[in-house]
Amino acid sequence: MLPRYKKILKILPLILILTGIILRLDQYFYNRSLTEGEAPLAMNIVHRSYSDLLKPLDYVQAAPIGFLYVEKLFVNVLGNHEFSLRIFPLITGILAIFLFFKILKYLGDYKTEIFALCFFIVNDYLIYFSSEVKPYSSDVFFSLILIFLSVIIIQNRLKPSPSRLILWGIIGAISIWFSFPSVFIFCGIGIVFIFFTIKNKNWCALVLLLIAGVMWLLSLGFNYSISLQHLTKYNELINFWQEGFIPLPPKSLHELYLLFYNLLRIFKNPGGFSIYEFLFSILLFFIGLITCWRKNKYHALLFILPVLVTILGSGLHLYPFEGRVLLFITPILFVFVASGITRIYEIVRKNSQIIAILIALILLIQPIGVACYHLIRPRAPEELRTVLEYLQRRKEESDIIYVYYGAVNAFKYYQQKFFEIGNNYIAGTESRTDWTGYYKDIEKLKGNNRVWFLFSHIATHFGVDEEKLFLSYLNHLGNPIESFTTSGASAYLYDLNK
Repeated sequence: MLPRYKKILKILPLILILTGIILRLDQYFYNRSLTEGEAPLAMNIVHRSYSDLLKPLDYVQAAPIGFLYVEKLFVNVLGNHEFSLRIFPLITGILAIFLFFKILKYLGDYKTEIFALCFFIVNDYLIYFSSEVKPYSSDVFFSLILIFLSVIIIQNRLKPSPSRLILWGIIGAISIWFSFPSVFIFCGIGIVFIFFTIKNKNWCALVLLLIAGVMWLLSLGFNYSISLQHLTKYNELINFWQEGFIPLPPKSLHELYLLFYNLLRIFKNPGGFSIYEFLFSILLFFIGLITCWRKNKYHALLFILPVLVTILGSGLHLYPFEGRVLLFITPILFVFVASGITRIYEIVRKNSQIIAILIALILLIQPIGVACYHLIRPRAPEELRTVLEYLQRRKEESDIIYVYYGAVNAFKYYQQKFFEIGNNYIAGTESRTDWTGYYKDIEKLKGNNRVWFLFSHIATHFGVDEEKLFLSYLNHLGNPIESFTTSGASAYLYDLNK
């Protein structure tokens, strides 16, 4: 029994890695519709030339140039469809699993390695964004490359061959073009390197670090001159993320509350821990941080300083500290939480092995359950393409199409694929602060026998489900003829000649 048990433990990481790949491929090949968040960026990629991608993007979008160029390349080679647009996020999502595993091996703790790897492969956000036409998956990949190289360097107590430090600088300089938050990862790691080279009086390594830093700064400056400077003029984008900026220093009790709220909510999104395990995951994070610090201060600082630099960047309104844009932080969260679990396990198992195992598995139950569920039913938040397939079959030539404002960009992207629907449609107005605006939109269509109303990306966070609000107006002004609903999208045909 014992040899077989040891054999299973030996191949367990490989089983987990294979599981992570399967979960990501399953989501990718499901080929869901582009969401309202993806469609605007996809239209920029599809319709712009390489040179035009250097200019400010349409539809209030922002993405690293390297990401845009790779996406454009795949579209040119493989054609304009969802699979080609999502292949780069998929590739980086899968490669990130291997990179994270390699990093965990250097930590030298098998149980921490297994727990952290489990969190990484079943995390709902990591799986979903590996098939999203956004740079969040590649953010994780490039962050892990920088961390991986830094861990190798730290293993040698900052006495590596010159080529490794120069390689670290080169990778950092390249990463800027593919990932905005790689700036924070590089700076955080750089601070650790500089501190310990000075402390250990390793002047040769310090010179190499300065050379690497100069290469990185030159790359950052060039990137800023042709791309990043445009982002400072995106007032609408800045306003959109306003609540995601951490107030530093907090000047009131409300700002102090926002500070802690922004910091702690990363355990839910993108950490993936449910509200039921929220406090426990935070406790384990700090236990893990202390444990890592006691075992290896070098490793602890390599993981925590990039997070602190990101927090500072958010306080300076350079980068929001919220949700999906923080996906690159998830590996760091998982390392510390897993280390905390290992520590608790080692303490509790002295009295009860069973209780220790149960405590260790508490945080894994929910994400594993979600991953298994989505393996059978992949995520499909806004299936507007399915709605348009239905509309193309049912639409009559004289029908009018009204598109809810939240679905307009996705509708524009799919127009070329459903050309029989035609180019004539009415784009709805956004009236979140004055719902009578939606009523006025519908009133303008009175007197028409057949009007289609298309919905997806419905606003529900302003006190009402706007699709239901529309339907209440429509039922008052007209008569329903038919409807079609699917995951996150719907179509309703009304007779407004009442």
